[in-house]
Amino acid sequence: MKNLKKILALAFLGAVILNLSCGDGGDDDPGITDNFDRESMLAHWADNIIIPSYDRYLQTLTDLQSEKDAFLADATMDNLIALRSDFRTAYEAWQSVSIYEIGPAETVSLRNFSNIFPTNPQEIEENVTSGTANLTLPSNNDSQGFPALEYLLYGVAADDAAILAKLSESNYQNYMSDLIERLNGLATSVRNGWRDDGYRDTFVNDNGSTATSSVNRMANDFLFYYEKALRAGKVGIPAGVFNGSPLGERSDAPFAGDFSKVGPALINI
Repeated sequence: MKNLKKILALAFLGAVILNLSCGDGGDDDPGITDNFDRESMLAHWADNIIIPSYDRYLQTLTDLQSEKDAFLADATMDNLIALRSDFRTAYEAWQSVSIYEIGPAETVSLRNFSNIFPTNPQEIEENVTSGTANLTLPSNNDSQGFPALEYLLYGVAADDAAILAKLSESNYQNYMSDLIERLNGLATSVRNGWRDDGYRDTFVNDNGSTATSSVNRMANDFLFYYEKALRAGKVGIPAGVFNGSPLGERSDAPFAGDFSKVGPALINI
């Protein structure tokens, strides 16, 4: 509930910012001067919210990869439980960056490759069997990312003992490794794009009031995320709001049971 309140507050803030950014002091409004300091606001967003969110997200994926390696070295139930714990931490951290589908994230289609749900178990099993799946193809969007990992860790067999047996097989272990490495590679590319490759400055310096400037793009992207990915994807469709009957299998984590109750872990502004 607290996370939902934060999201609603940010949606309202986005609407206010959008209105502020539309006044350009042109000939139609000769008495209005646009002196809103968008550059300082963008710098705050980049330096105190977006980049730290990506830093934390990437660290959770690094931890997940280390825990995966420990599991592959010794596929015990204790190590599976530890792997699931790090998976959950990374999945929750993902919620904090999914909002920012702009710049490097838009370039690599981060959301589509990281969290398309529901996942496709049949396609996952085919990929596991073949051992040659190309995860860079959009056709594999629904057989990778967090939903595919959730299927492997929680839904690949009927109970924990059977899941552990499956994940002790080399073909399942290889696919799990591929999924985690793919998530890590995408996150590294996006974080480096912001921090090291100049997008932070591009984002901050694009401080105008045009439709394609950073403030307007962020406002539009945030509202799109709220309407489609969060309101519809996480709540409306699984709850049956749009079709009259609940579709629990369309939630973002149907196999683990309770992940879909967790909203974006937003960093306070």
